[in-house]
Amino acid sequence: MNKQTRIPGTTTKTKSRELAILLGILVLGLIVRGLYLCENMSKPDFTAPAVDAGFHNYWARGLAFGDWTPPNNDPDPLIRSTPYLRPPGYPYFLAAIYKLTGTGYLAPRIVQITLGLLNCCLVFLICKRWFNLPVAIIGTIMMATSWHLIYFEQEFHAVSLFIFFLLGAIYTLNMWMEKGTAAPILVSGVLLGISALIRPTALLFIPIVALWLLYISRRKGYSRKFIPACLCMLIGCLITILPATIRNYAVGGDFVLISSNGGINLFIGNNEKANGLCSQELTGLGQFKTCYDYPAIVAEVEKTEGRKLKASEVSGFFSRKALDYMMHNPGTVAALTAKKAILFWGPSEISHNKVIQCERDASITLSLLPLNFPFIVSMSVIGFIGIIAVHRNSRSQNDKDASARFNVSILLIAIVLTSFLAILPFFVSARYRVPVIPILIIPASAGCWYIIAVLRVKQIRPIALTVGG
Repeated sequence: MNKQTRIPGTTTKTKSRELAILLGILVLGLIVRGLYLCENMSKPDFTAPAVDAGFHNYWARGLAFGDWTPPNNDPDPLIRSTPYLRPPGYPYFLAAIYKLTGTGYLAPRIVQITLGLLNCCLVFLICKRWFNLPVAIIGTIMMATSWHLIYFEQEFHAVSLFIFFLLGAIYTLNMWMEKGTAAPILVSGVLLGISALIRPTALLFIPIVALWLLYISRRKGYSRKFIPACLCMLIGCLITILPATIRNYAVGGDFVLISSNGGINLFIGNNEKANGLCSQELTGLGQFKTCYDYPAIVAEVEKTEGRKLKASEVSGFFSRKALDYMMHNPGTVAALTAKKAILFWGPSEISHNKVIQCERDASITLSLLPLNFPFIVSMSVIGFIGIIAVHRNSRSQNDKDASARFNVSILLIAIVLTSFLAILPFFVSARYRVPVIPILIIPASAGCWYIIAVLRVKQIRPIALTVGG
């Protein structure tokens, strides 16, 4: 990136121009989301969410208003008297909205739409800070018009909330890379801890981030700061997770770090009837259609074991069954894992509680939005290749900007791959892969700018340099 002499007032004008561009994109994103909200309000499940979304709604309303009467004469899921079965982060977030706004179903959607627009801002800040303004503009437009994100912002699922904290953690981690101070890494630990309360597989990011911190420490001469940085990150993570762990022990006398559904989800993904998707049938133990069914399943497991079991012991029962199946059927499990990998990276939207593709096709707004997962993946690959090429070509010139982009890209790749590998032992669903979309959009926007540069200059060598310039 060429350094130029600053002209008085230029910085202010530049910032005003950048703010105007960002606001324009956010208005576009708001219009699209508003149009979809108008469509969504006429759907029956707008005020009657079902399956997992309905369970989140029930849990949140119980917390907010104290009414724990299960809907539709369903059995009591025992939320208050047992360790958390599902991660508590999103239901508590939803409960806070209900507590502040009342019983209506519109306010949560508006809050989640706001979160979606904030996620656009975070991608803009990340791209602008470590790439350039054109890359930031492209990335923010992608975020504002991605139908996947718009769709899940209006569902009672944790997607937009999880993305918000994950992007925040990425931003603060890269602030630490620049300055090496304790505050950003402590904040990133808190954000990763909250992410884990929303989706416990986020705990896998902790060792990955620690390795990245080690890499950055060695490259930037922060060797003495590595251990303090890891400690700060762990402290931030623990102070957010411990309340859930303490609560679980208080109500159940059982050590459950966050939630106890890991075992049953592992079994759903690894049994003789597993097909890579979420299955309701648990052979010999009944059906697991919703979380209201879980107490009955626990009762069947206790009959099998001949004693009362704690939540962690039930999870362990399912984990052992899954691991036993995996050990005795390695070929089948390998083929099943390969199928999950193909489903994760494939073009189809894998349904779970709803048929996502049908939802999109039925929406005038969503069906007109062209951005799809294969395009984002393809552009992100081009972006990563361009960033690596720039880094290799500029090492002899000691280009700090190119080095910073390369370091950011390593973190993004690590988070995407960890998210992917975290899903493989379980089952694939559209809502579980959606959080990687904003992460991929960052290099994808660089990839788009790379292609634009190709078309403009029609030369290979100068092109990669424009991605950072």
